[in-house]
Amino acid sequence: MFPASGAALANAAFAFATGQFGWRYLVAELGVVVCLISLAISRYGNVRLGGADDKTELSYLSWVAMILAGGIGITIVN
Repeated sequence: MFPASGAALANAAFAFATGQFGWRYLVAELGVVVCLISLAISRYGNVRLGGADDKTELSYLSWVAMILAGGIGITIVN
């Protein structure tokens, strides 16, 4: 409804987060990425969500397409 004030609010929140937390914010982001990568390459990276006989609803190509579409959508909105 108010794109100018929404953008100003988002910019103010970002400036506050980076200004007040600075390098701790970046270290926290890096920590999350390292944790997720280590989880993905550990033995827990192959855990199936669902039953042993369950099949996936979507193909690998569909998952890749959804990830790309989400990235493009975020870029457009940003």
